[in-house]
Amino acid sequence: MCHYLEEQRIRCWVAPRDILPGQEYAEAIALAMKEVKIFILVCSCNSLNSQWVRKETNLAVDEKKIILPFRIEDCSLEETPAMKFYLNDRHWIDAVPKPQEAFGKLATAVKVLLEPMNPSLPRLSEGKKPAATTASSHKQNTVEFSKNEADRLYSMGRFKQVTKFYQSRAEVGDVEAQRKLATMDLYLNGFRKNDEETLNLVRMAAQQGDVWAKRVLKRFGNGTLKERFLQFFENHSWLFHFILILLLVIIVWGVPVFLIASRFVARFFVDLP
Repeated sequence: MCHYLEEQRIRCWVAPRDILPGQEYAEAIALAMKEVKIFILVCSCNSLNSQWVRKETNLAVDEKKIILPFRIEDCSLEETPAMKFYLNDRHWIDAVPKPQEAFGKLATAVKVLLEPMNPSLPRLSEGKKPAATTASSHKQNTVEFSKNEADRLYSMGRFKQVTKFYQSRAEVGDVEAQRKLATMDLYLNGFRKNDEETLNLVRMAAQQGDVWAKRVLKRFGNGTLKERFLQFFENHSWLFHFILILLLVIIVWGVPVFLIASRFVARFFVDLP
């Protein structure tokens, strides 16, 4: 279904596909829900009884989103009073028994519902397709974003979509954009030897409360694993010296003691009647 809608240029946000590694599910879903225009609820017997789906539906209601139920199984709301509360007064798209055949009807419904929300978009009557439904569906030319939109996408981890926006702001001296660019660079590309300046920008962002910058610092705050080991060695050189001396003592005294003990044991067994 998601693949079909995106072929129709309707951008979708789907968990877990669009949740980044390390990002909390609840946080990601809550942030995404603020951005989407329509909440498509795929209704099956399992989904209607899912606690997660109930929470997401409640969140969609709280955010005043359009809820579009898409029924793929013959199940009754009578068995799920909580979902009946949310969906009883809504028109469903019935996709039973062949959901794939109803994808076209779903795409048309989404496009029609999007039009009044986006008066600047071309009308369907003009033969053009509307913008996508979610925050992640903005055009790749993200320089057109407003700062608030870009910041929201950044907080959701949509780094590739907002890179151009922050690059354009950084080029004119926007320090905040420079810090966010540095954070995205380290997160996506890892730590490199020439990244000390980038790392300093990330540290400044973390000090100002940037959540992603804090996460990046946990991973790359002290450089690569090799560099961290070398730094640890420099800071705790006495410990390594102590371990080295201990090993030398064990080798110098341990080997003769072992040889003497071995000869004694061997002689003991030989003397046994």
